[in-house]
Amino acid sequence: MKFVVEKKQKRNPIKGNRLNLRTVNAENNFLNSGIVNGTLDFNFISTETGLGEMEHVIQVSMNGYENEAEFENMAKLADQSSFTINDTNFILPIDYFDITSFELLKEAPSYRVESFINYYDVSIDNRLKTGITMPNIYKETIKKPKISKSVIKNDIQTGNVHPNTATKAIFDNKFKLSQANSNKTEYPCFCEIVVSKKDNNIFTKTLSKLDLYSFFMNDVTEKMFNEVRLSDKTDTTSANLWKSNFLRYLIANISSDSLDVNSVISNRTNESKTKINFLDKLEAIGDIQKESVANSNFKSVINNKTVPNETVFYKIEKFIGSQVDNVSKTFLMPSESDVMTFIDTEVAYNSTYSYKVTAYVIIYGTQYTYHYLNSDFVSKKVKYKVVSTPSPVMVEVMLFSRQTTPSTTPPLSPGVTFVNESNSKKSIKMIFSLRQGREMAHFIKVLPEDIGYVFKKHIGSDLTRFAYNKEPIQVEILQLDKKPISIFDFQNGSRTTLSDIDSLSNPEILIHKENLFPNKKYYYTFRTISQTGMVSNPTAVYEVELVKDADESKIISKIIEVDRDKPTTPSLSMRKLLQVRPALHQSIINRKNKNDDLSDATIGEIENRTATPLSTYSVGTAESSIWGRKIKIRVKSNDSGKMIDFNVKFDLIKDEKNEDL
Repeated sequence: MKFVVEKKQKRNPIKGNRLNLRTVNAENNFLNSGIVNGTLDFNFISTETGLGEMEHVIQVSMNGYENEAEFENMAKLADQSSFTINDTNFILPIDYFDITSFELLKEAPSYRVESFINYYDVSIDNRLKTGITMPNIYKETIKKPKISKSVIKNDIQTGNVHPNTATKAIFDNKFKLSQANSNKTEYPCFCEIVVSKKDNNIFTKTLSKLDLYSFFMNDVTEKMFNEVRLSDKTDTTSANLWKSNFLRYLIANISSDSLDVNSVISNRTNESKTKINFLDKLEAIGDIQKESVANSNFKSVINNKTVPNETVFYKIEKFIGSQVDNVSKTFLMPSESDVMTFIDTEVAYNSTYSYKVTAYVIIYGTQYTYHYLNSDFVSKKVKYKVVSTPSPVMVEVMLFSRQTTPSTTPPLSPGVTFVNESNSKKSIKMIFSLRQGREMAHFIKVLPEDIGYVFKKHIGSDLTRFAYNKEPIQVEILQLDKKPISIFDFQNGSRTTLSDIDSLSNPEILIHKENLFPNKKYYYTFRTISQTGMVSNPTAVYEVELVKDADESKIISKIIEVDRDKPTTPSLSMRKLLQVRPALHQSIINRKNKNDDLSDATIGEIENRTATPLSTYSVGTAESSIWGRKIKIRVKSNDSGKMIDFNVKFDLIKDEKNEDL
């Protein structure tokens, strides 16, 4: 048996995210093909449910056989024929931000990956830069259900943080995620992953009831990770792993030996379960047999054309930076509810993290076998008993991979005013203020080190959102002595960073004294720096001059334009672009022979040809002359596709003067 994955691409994203897993080399015959494809008429007579199987009695119409013996042979040909069906449609979740307002979110599963900063604390940032790890929200909630901001800040600043060094975290199904997630606003920053699903809850109930979830997730990822993938299986050994006995093998061999209890996140008051009862395994196998055949059998396959599937758990792999090669940590999350929300607080300010999320899915395949019962040649009816047995398989499906950076919104550029300092002859005052509001723009990387800034892009565009941040103002001054042509010329100028964090009057206004040589022009641009280290776009470029005369001084400041595009030419002379000339065979002088046939010429033409010397000459040797005809010339723009037509007439004028002849 071999499987392939087909992805159906459609314009509607809700209907386009389907992975179709289908059987490729399924055995087939005329009876099964006719029933599945609807070319044979049949009806269900009875249904019986047995231990791990389901029996359907059907009656099939087999017309077209005039010979009774041939009819009987064809009817019995399907006896004992078995078929395995694993055709299923798994709907991939859609990026939440790709769903437009007119599309209903409830129609399909979705996901979103975001990062947030609740507050910025420079002491916390400095501690994180020394290697202190942020606490894990789930581990901390187990210790104390209600977390406060002061406790988090104190633990980080004093180094009273005991990071979970395990590379795997397995969430116990009894752990209350919602209780821990409610504490997320108390942490300085965090990343959040939300995934919803639209499938069944069949085997998940069994794992939860028997308290086998943690062991099952650990065993599946350990034993199946390098063996079973959602891809083509060609060799016999690997192909066998897809069969139902592999899933039963996993359940039958669930063990606590490979489970590190320190990696399990659980808030149970009693001691965690460390031993697995053999009867629990048998009950789990019995449940999956019973539920499989109840949800997937011959009748359901005929009615639905596919078999159901179920997401049992998620695997979230975390990577540092934008790479997805070396896993930093793995999280295994049960999929009992329709929405899974995972919070990662073990992150630092302005650091990039990548997350890859996969789903471990059970596909409730079924195997059914035809058993011949009897036939009636007169009515052309044949009865079969079809026995369905479960054949579930498990696959790992890649859902999505995203990266995010916990960073604040970069600030707006500062407002600036130039003031003459009490008629000073060697200095001026610059008054800076934080601008309120927000704007969307591309980030201008003025300095070489700006390439290291990572800003979150606005959803649905390549623009960065700049906004007012209520915090003490910090300003970066970039200065040049020569007039710049481009904003990037400030890379070669001087650079000064100003801050007045301890200001008690108005922390959003900053006054700076700048020393200048009089009667000399200086060029400035300014940027705001946030407390988290984010920078704004530069202001306009200012030309500033402190003009000094005998008894007074004044400031002359104006905005100059830089990075202007070269002027374009609005029009071009058509004479330089288009030339129309007759071809050589239309313009060559041709002398007529005196013996040319004049039988078809009019009297006037004969008189003209014989009256003057020019009558013996003509212009052009082509069969179809252009002279005296109207011709259309069409010119089409390669850029816009617009066209213009010129209707011209080419006349031949013979100017006959005796003195010239």
